[in-house]
Amino acid sequence: MAATRKRNTLNGAAVALPADIRLMNAVAAAVFALAALVLLAAAIGWLVRAPLFTVRAIVLDGELSRSNLATVRANALPQLAGNFFTFDLGRGRAAFESVPWVRQAVVRRVWPNQLAVTLEEHRAAALWRSANEGDAATERIVNTHGEVFEANLGDVEDDALPTLEGPDGSSAAMLAMWQRLSPLLAPLDARIDTLALSGRGSWRGELDTGAS
Repeated sequence: MAATRKRNTLNGAAVALPADIRLMNAVAAAVFALAALVLLAAAIGWLVRAPLFTVRAIVLDGELSRSNLATVRANALPQLAGNFFTFDLGRGRAAFESVPWVRQAVVRRVWPNQLAVTLEEHRAAALWRSANEGDAATERIVNTHGEVFEANLGDVEDDALPTLEGPDGSSAAMLAMWQRLSPLLAPLDARIDTLALSGRGSWRGELDTGAS
């Protein structure tokens, strides 16, 4: 009976594997894991490059009066690259905002191969001339947010826009001043045609009647 119990105890004990077999099992597990990662990377690479995800359509939205598909195609499309997965939304936004008269662009991916672009256009509030020495006398435009932007002046349909002339960075303050002064002159049937601000902070205005 004692011999039988001893034999059963030995049979039931866990037998440790030799060190070389344990090492072989560990190496095999690592190889299988590496192979799985390689296959996964290859699958992801194929998925990213699959023709299905090539951007095939751009849907434009927003209150557009000066921007059209032809203008966007000529200015923005050459700057776009990538497919649904690799398309850089930041660079895409910058590309669309480089289109004349576009103030802001919001770009979204639409599964599986489209871009949805919402554009906000500039609205002209005044013409702008820089008073900084050495700057070109080229006229630019101030939008309703007081921001200066470049566009074809021939596209401006409002001949009554005032001209603001001041140091760079002062356009928003000058537009606000013009908006405060304009109602005061309305009872006199007069309008500020040119408002200038010098680098020393002095203001000069010229009315449409020629008075200053």
